[in-house]
Amino acid sequence: FSLLYADESLKKNKKFIIKALKQCNWGTFLEFVSSDLKKDREVVIEAVKQWGMSIQFADDSFKKDKEIVLIAVKQYCNSLEHADEALKKDKEIVLEAIRQNGYAFKYSHESLKKDREFIICLVKISGNVLSYVDDSLKKDKEIVLEAVKQNGYSLFYADQSLKKDKEVVLEAIKNNCYSIQYADQSLKKDK
Repeated sequence: FSLLYADESLKKNKKFIIKALKQCNWGTFLEFVSSDLKKDREVVIEAVKQWGMSIQFADDSFKKDKEIVLIAVKQYCNSLEHADEALKKDKEIVLEAIRQNGYAFKYSHESLKKDREFIICLVKISGNVLSYVDDSLKKDKEIVLEAVKQNGYSLFYADQSLKKDKEVVLEAIKNNCYSIQYADQSLKKDK
């Protein structure tokens, strides 16, 4: 934060900025460096290593750079939000974000939210992905079963028809007994 008040000469000094980045993991550090350094690959890489969301302050060209976006997403999954649209379609990058937190799927490209085979892989890692998939896939029993096996609370995001499905609900309850709250009323009466 102290960089905000530093002399402009320090905000332009690459050697100083890189050393400061390595010693300080303060999130918005990149926001306060000179615009020339926001275009410097070495500076941007160091910044996103410290805090992935720094990519939002980098030059737009780095938001299209797969290597830098991957570093950012590995450090903080929600960095996917600031990636170029083309990289939001990149399965390797999206998968890396999901490994940290399934809710990061909300930042992926719409085309991936309809990709059944990819979704099956993702819900095995994080059932929370189900919250952002295309509605048609929330009716897909195989996808929902995998999601609730990984996280019983994912039943909340399933289509109502599957909240009536005894097999799906039992799998959700096996994972987390509290997920019964999302089951259809008819199953709540079933001994």
